[in-house]
Amino acid sequence: MEIRPILSALLRNRTGPLLVALQVAITLAVLCNAAFIVQQRLAKMDRPSGYDEDNLVTLQVINFGRLPKEAGLAAIAADLGALRAMPGVVAASATASLPMSNAGFGWGFQRTADANDPTNTSASLMLADQYGLEAFGLQLESGRWFTPEEIGTAADFAEFGATLPATVVISRALADQLFPDGKALGATVYDSSTRAPATVIGIVERAQGYFVNNPGVERSAFYPVVIASGESLYYVIRTRPGERAAVQREVESALLAVDPRRILRDVRSFGEIRATAYQNDRAMTITLLTVIALLVAVTVLGVFGLMSFNVNRRRKQIGTRRALGARRSDVVRHFLLEGWIVTTAGAVIGVALAVGLSVWLVSTFDLPKLDWRYLPVGVLALWIVGQLAAYGPARRAAGIEPATATRSV
Repeated sequence: MEIRPILSALLRNRTGPLLVALQVAITLAVLCNAAFIVQQRLAKMDRPSGYDEDNLVTLQVINFGRLPKEAGLAAIAADLGALRAMPGVVAASATASLPMSNAGFGWGFQRTADANDPTNTSASLMLADQYGLEAFGLQLESGRWFTPEEIGTAADFAEFGATLPATVVISRALADQLFPDGKALGATVYDSSTRAPATVIGIVERAQGYFVNNPGVERSAFYPVVIASGESLYYVIRTRPGERAAVQREVESALLAVDPRRILRDVRSFGEIRATAYQNDRAMTITLLTVIALLVAVTVLGVFGLMSFNVNRRRKQIGTRRALGARRSDVVRHFLLEGWIVTTAGAVIGVALAVGLSVWLVSTFDLPKLDWRYLPVGVLALWIVGQLAAYGPARRAAGIEPATATRSV
């Protein structure tokens, strides 16, 4: 089929094709970048945390006033005893804050005591007792967890900061950052503020920190400390598979039976914590998918409207071609090719727009650069959409009878 007559027909009435081509270009630019961002967000939300999420229950305990150190430790021990005695509970532990909660401590570690050590690396600092490994469901990659004798106590965070422990367990990501040579286990690391040394006694496979949007979320460290003030602490309870919901329903009653003179709040599964942590990413994903759907729908309507207009405007020409022997398939192919030309013209412009939009997003919002593979996939998708949109008008054009066209002359 000759392309020149089709181009000539399009150029004689160029406004419609031009607008549709621009619509295709904008759709392609947004489609490629939005789809890339959606894929990034989905991968981010799907990454493993390192914790036994399906079987974890957490809650916060708030006492009315500050407890003396010994009284606070006794209260925590009584609570943990009651929790571990619950049916279906595997382990329970006390901690100062919860991972992936967007609230916690950032801490600096480095390989030497030098104030200007370039290896200074930030990490999420978590406090744990001897039951923390089992309670969180962490996977110990090498070394060991804390023994009961290593667990220190502090009346409050000020006391903790003044007397840092001599041992630490770190995540694989932090180990690789501090020791690219792979010799983290048994090495000494230093607190970046006080230069206090600590020996790395264990490395866990993965343990996401407090802030999921932080690039260093995989870098975490555990100190063997229990804060005894009792003003606010969290309990992490790990259950047997399938028994989390039952434990979650009964945990408040079990703790209030120990001491009713306090507030228990935020009894949640770890899945709820994850959902809250990633709610902004989920909202962005839904928004971008909605934008993609709307733009594709508008593009389909644009191509469909242009082809329908051309069919109605050329009824005489179509009838004449049919009278001269053109088959129905020839007419269908003609309008499909016309739609493909308009879509391709828009796609060429759209590729340039997509690259330009990606550059702007990288420089303005520090997003990753668009993967070039999204461009051909986007073009192919719009080709298919364009052909589907043009097929209906093309079939209608093929159904025009030569006699009908002749009577309208």
